[in-house]
Amino acid sequence: MPDDKPALTSPAYRLPAATVVEQLQTDNEEGLSKSKVVLLRRRYGDNVLEERGRRPFYRLILHQFRDLLIAVLIVATVLAYYLDDVRGASILLAIILINAAIGVYQEYKAERLLERLRALVMTRTTVVRDGAPTEVDERDLVPGDIVLLEAGAAVPADIRLIEAQGFATNDFTLTGESLPRDRDAEAVIDRECPLTDQENLAFFGTTVARGTATGVVFATGMATAIGGIAELSQTIRRDLSPLQLEINTLARTLTKLAGVIVLVLFAANIMLRGDAFPDTQSLINASLLFAISVAAACVPQGLPAQITVALSLGVARLARERAVVKRLSAVETLGCTTVICTDKTGTVTANEMTIVRGWADGRTFEVTGEGYDPQGEILENGAPVSEAELNSIKQFFQHGLLASNGRTHPPDDQHLVWYAVGDPTEAAFMPFAVKASLDVEERIDSFPLVQELPFDSRRKRMTMVREHKGRTIGYMKGATQSVLAACSAFHHDGEAVPLDDEMREAIAAQVKGYSEESLRVIALAYRDFPAGQERFPLEATERDFVFAGLVAMLDPPRTGVREAISEVCGAHV
Repeated sequence: MPDDKPALTSPAYRLPAATVVEQLQTDNEEGLSKSKVVLLRRRYGDNVLEERGRRPFYRLILHQFRDLLIAVLIVATVLAYYLDDVRGASILLAIILINAAIGVYQEYKAERLLERLRALVMTRTTVVRDGAPTEVDERDLVPGDIVLLEAGAAVPADIRLIEAQGFATNDFTLTGESLPRDRDAEAVIDRECPLTDQENLAFFGTTVARGTATGVVFATGMATAIGGIAELSQTIRRDLSPLQLEINTLARTLTKLAGVIVLVLFAANIMLRGDAFPDTQSLINASLLFAISVAAACVPQGLPAQITVALSLGVARLARERAVVKRLSAVETLGCTTVICTDKTGTVTANEMTIVRGWADGRTFEVTGEGYDPQGEILENGAPVSEAELNSIKQFFQHGLLASNGRTHPPDDQHLVWYAVGDPTEAAFMPFAVKASLDVEERIDSFPLVQELPFDSRRKRMTMVREHKGRTIGYMKGATQSVLAACSAFHHDGEAVPLDDEMREAIAAQVKGYSEESLRVIALAYRDFPAGQERFPLEATERDFVFAGLVAMLDPPRTGVREAISEVCGAHV
């Protein structure tokens, strides 16, 4: 193998997958050999985001002496020793060292804690090496590794897709988009374009919303897209905190005042007490000692230590609230905050799509509960719908489930609450069905999948064809207008009734009402296919559907967000 690193002649998104595989000197079926992986790891290093510019321990110590007030105290200490005021100088030195020790201890402890937290987050991924699928640590990946991805998995590096089936990724950590992004392994883009348009790639730090894919790693660690963002963020110059600026202003003022006092008192003592000393040298030393002693009294020697202790108490208080503070000065900065800018999806909100409304055959349902937890009820006109009534209209509540791949799972060792695997929007239909007293596993097993027509941004809908008791049924979900375009009838009193303009207006009015409540609306439809049909081409399949109803969902705010925002507003931020 050549000694130089395998390199691409163009950006990965502008090359066919086969070309990327060839230029990275790997193989679709066999992957890399273990010996080659060892060699590549020596060249590329670990697949991790490095913390560039991290301060060594000696710089952490020196950082404690950067405040101008500390510099003034150091000068006063040196002068005190020079004038044989050992007691005063020792006290000043003790104050300086204690202040530095507290700062070093707090910041060093915070950095070690963050390192331990990072060590706890170990992600495994499946790769092909020596012709066999193997599970390895994410940090062990190298360019040329063939990676297998499935719904719910984290994308472990920047990957050029080789094959993909209904594949989409959640890119909110990278782009802020809350909706999954469809990916196309066959696409080759012949122009420069931003990350959001590089549809044949999957990026480090994102997760798989749905589908499966095989891809080849072309960038790891700091060479990835998110690594570039991380490196850019680490070049940002850190400004002094408001408290540090105020202390420096105070120190400059005191330094000027002390300088004036030293000159005035020194000159006055020379002129007024010249006859009291046997020689000029004794007069100068005594005058200088007197002037510096008075000037030093103007410097609040205990202020730096008092500030450091007060900030340390703030750090301890934040630690009890499970917050890690890396720098003492950041504690005071929090109190000076006037504007807070925050991401929404996954930060303010839980990124757990929750169905809260349903509309079918002119009936409106409300759904209680939050997130993916299946605890909740189906209400109509404010009262719970009886189990017998739910059973009679169960078709509506199972439509979304049978048109989705996303699933929810109960809490486990890795998750404190119910969580989704796959597209968050699709996963929302599972607790919706459970709240309607449906046995979701029994429903899924009773309706085996025949074929899936995956969602894409052009059609804005997806269809899953399933079998059930000799019938072949297509279940569709998607944007309302897109689903209606494929419908010729609507479900009414158990029958398919022609979809007329009046019904379309009623549906539009319902969608408008939900939209005014800032809810996301998904339309549902179904269709029976002729017995024995085996092929389901897209254009011929997605027509003559029966409109089944609407569901409206929202991404609920995280627990405590309302209270936090209220407190922030109360603080006039």
